[in-house]
Amino acid sequence: MLKLRTCLMALSVRTLQTTQASVCPCACGRGSVDALRSPGSMLRPAAGQLTYSQYRHMSLLYYMRTIPKRFKEFKKFQLNIVERPNEASKFPPEIATYLWLISMKAKVHFTNGKWYTSEVRGMREKRPVRELMKYHIDAIDAKGTLIDYHGMAQIIKLKKLKFLSFEGCPYIDDSCLGRLVHLQDSLTHLNINKCPQVTECGLVSLHHLSNLERMNMSDLPGVPHARVMACMLEDVLPNLRIGLVTDALEGYASRRDKWRSTPNPDSCENETKEQVEKTS
Repeated sequence: MLKLRTCLMALSVRTLQTTQASVCPCACGRGSVDALRSPGSMLRPAAGQLTYSQYRHMSLLYYMRTIPKRFKEFKKFQLNIVERPNEASKFPPEIATYLWLISMKAKVHFTNGKWYTSEVRGMREKRPVRELMKYHIDAIDAKGTLIDYHGMAQIIKLKKLKFLSFEGCPYIDDSCLGRLVHLQDSLTHLNINKCPQVTECGLVSLHHLSNLERMNMSDLPGVPHARVMACMLEDVLPNLRIGLVTDALEGYASRRDKWRSTPNPDSCENETKEQVEKTS
């Protein structure tokens, strides 16, 4: 990564120097800088201002700057391909989902009471596939993974799923929350903390989850009125308790108890006067 940054800096400096030397005779470089900063100049050179070699350097620089973003998008697309014929033919759907989730660095909990991950103590864990065929997945901790709308197609097949955590997932959006309607009979706990693409439209689609009991939805930049949405969801789903509302109620209750426990100065003075009168 350090070598790539060094090459980018050297290439940009070289392009600026050659452009300043060839375009502006007074060496001020105004025309060249404006040409480089204009959005169209990264794709085509202006007539009479850039040579072919300068345009070639600028095109290469633009391509190298977009490589990290393209690689990240390709990695996300490749990881969320769950319909693999080799995996689907070997294992049943639930076991194939388990293998895909641990490849995404997620944690999976089965009804036998154990959590399974991709790595344990620095060594790769032996996958007990045959032992897990008689159990079901009831909890998934996908914190910080790259699961998106296409990956949700595999999760919604788990009809025994009760706990689901998407905390810190950058690609979980409103469409992903809309697909949770297929888990309305089993899902009881949901965590969508720190999901930047979740908005109020996605939270509205959660009113179909009739069995939902606990939900965490703090640090959502796309939901400016998170407490209002939490109160509305609790009104629609009577068994639901959201962390934002419960924390606020606990804070109000603690302040109320503290205020009640502090003695009133007027009452203290009256008590002391009554005690003095009784002693006299």
